[in-house]
Amino acid sequence: MPPATATPAPERTKKERYLIMSRIVLLSFVLFFNSASATYLYSFLPQMMVSFGLAESTTDSGIYGAWMASGFFAGRFISASFWGAFIDKHGRKTGVIAALGAISLCTFLFGFSNSYPYAFILRIITGLVNGLSIIGKTISTEICPDDFKAWSISVTNTIWALGMTCGPFIGSSFYGAIEGFPYLASSAVVALIGLVLTALAWYLFEETLPSKANPAAVNASGGSSSAPGRGFQRLDESGTEEDSQIEIPQRIKTFGEMNKSEQLKYILDVPNVAKLILIFGINTFYAAVIGELVPFWVAAQYKDGGLNFAYKQISSIYLDLTAPQLILQIFLYPIIQKKLGDFWLLSFGHLIHIPMFFMLPYAHWFEEGSTTMQTAWIVFWMFVRNMSSFMNFSALQRFTNDVISGDKRGRLNGFQVTFSSLLQISGPALGGALLSWSMGSGLPYPFNYHLVFLLMCVITVGVLAVIYRLQFVDDKKLKLKGEESRGL
Repeated sequence: MPPATATPAPERTKKERYLIMSRIVLLSFVLFFNSASATYLYSFLPQMMVSFGLAESTTDSGIYGAWMASGFFAGRFISASFWGAFIDKHGRKTGVIAALGAISLCTFLFGFSNSYPYAFILRIITGLVNGLSIIGKTISTEICPDDFKAWSISVTNTIWALGMTCGPFIGSSFYGAIEGFPYLASSAVVALIGLVLTALAWYLFEETLPSKANPAAVNASGGSSSAPGRGFQRLDESGTEEDSQIEIPQRIKTFGEMNKSEQLKYILDVPNVAKLILIFGINTFYAAVIGELVPFWVAAQYKDGGLNFAYKQISSIYLDLTAPQLILQIFLYPIIQKKLGDFWLLSFGHLIHIPMFFMLPYAHWFEEGSTTMQTAWIVFWMFVRNMSSFMNFSALQRFTNDVISGDKRGRLNGFQVTFSSLLQISGPALGGALLSWSMGSGLPYPFNYHLVFLLMCVITVGVLAVIYRLQFVDDKKLKLKGEESRGL
């Protein structure tokens, strides 16, 4: 593969720039919806488990709510590879519209939940139809030219991350607004956001899948072409009859002709891919554990190590995070990324996770009723966590999309989300059980409510070791080895 040559950014009209920026912002809100639809129920999950009669108090509700959260990721684990293959075959735009519409419908139906089995099954179905994470990760670097990429990644990941804070805020703000159906108003608001985005995606997005965007272009790995591929021995017109008896080696399969296991093996053989999948999976594991367990921890009774917060107080924590996170990430990320590069961004982002995990549970050291001090403590450390998570996902997004060609990008992101969903299934379930056990065990530090957070510190140390084993093509660690390194 010849080395890429840098080309100057073309001059663009105001209309062209406006259209590019509009698509980037729209994708950002599609990913915002992806996060919000997954997390909006977290703020009222403790009360939901009590209302279903599964727990006597919010302290006891963690394990049941954790399984509810895991149900969503179980569905996404089953369907992730399907969505990756779907958008590589039928197109990114088709996938966005289908997923947005299906998630909106499932979210609205969740509002009518009146029993645990109904709610749990519907969350699994919602996970099954949710391909937005895969689609968004795939097209994030495809919908904008190089001169917009730094700004695009900053805006996209910022608004995506805000969905994790605004989702629970929406859930708690509309909780109980409709008598007899306490979850319906929250679900309807989130579903309405999804329907609006569906219409905007249909109107604004253009197809970015190479074979769909430009049917005349030949896809070297998976497309159809009349030209012979690797593995052919071709005779020219001057070949003799004797020459024609030479055995022609069997043609090597193109990527599109491989079955799923062969495609997975091909992708995992690309340098750095397996490490990137592992690092991404651990980061989504963080998001699942922190996003789902923190509301249970702060809602638990103070005597058990919780903070005894009501769901309205929980939502205020998420709201307090929104404005500073939005401002700093949009304006600071391009500067930090340009100065440090993605490797150091990824390293630093994981390093500062360690003090966050360690210090967060010390909010309980403030005496009972010190709501202002406890809230300020949690907001500060959650802000640190969100900033570091933002840096991690931004660097991973760029690295993942750069190590493999566009025709395989959907499948790579599908395999990546499949693995991460497996961790997200186990994360809330194990974390919820461990948190409930440690808070009720009566054991001293570190086996009390600190235990889950300390284990996250240990996991982060292991991830840092993997990051430092990534392979680069340059000494400045700006570009990872990827598919082109295989000489295919």
